[in-house]
Amino acid sequence: GDTSAMRVPIARDLRYDELEQYAWLVNGDSMDRAGLFDGMYAVGVPFHDFVERFGEPQNGTIVVVQRSRFDGQEIELSVKEMWRMRDRMEFRPNSSNAAHKPIVVNVDHQADDGLTVTVIAVVIGGHRLFGPAPMTASLPDLD
Repeated sequence: GDTSAMRVPIARDLRYDELEQYAWLVNGDSMDRAGLFDGMYAVGVPFHDFVERFGEPQNGTIVVVQRSRFDGQEIELSVKEMWRMRDRMEFRPNSSNAAHKPIVVNVDHQADDGLTVTVIAVVIGGHRLFGPAPMTASLPDLD
């Protein structure tokens, strides 16, 4: 998939002003019961920065999970609720669509299955943009 970044006109969340903030376009309905709908942006902060500043997230925290295969040649991002169990991590959908299944990572799993699962961000909000805007609209630099 295309992992190139683009600037979106979303105001910074001042609760996390000291952390970098990113937005991912939501595709699908795997988190619709959590209020993240298709076409919205999930806004998040880097997972490691969040943990360093605020500690480990609680069970049920919404996160962005990266699954990669073939040494990073195939990458998929998912937004899910994170749940820690004694023997596994579960990344659960919160959806009205029963077809969505959790991503389960056993604590003792071996990396030889070729799949790497990494939590890359904690979602701090969702945002929907309304109205047409020309693609050539210039946005101010957000330094």
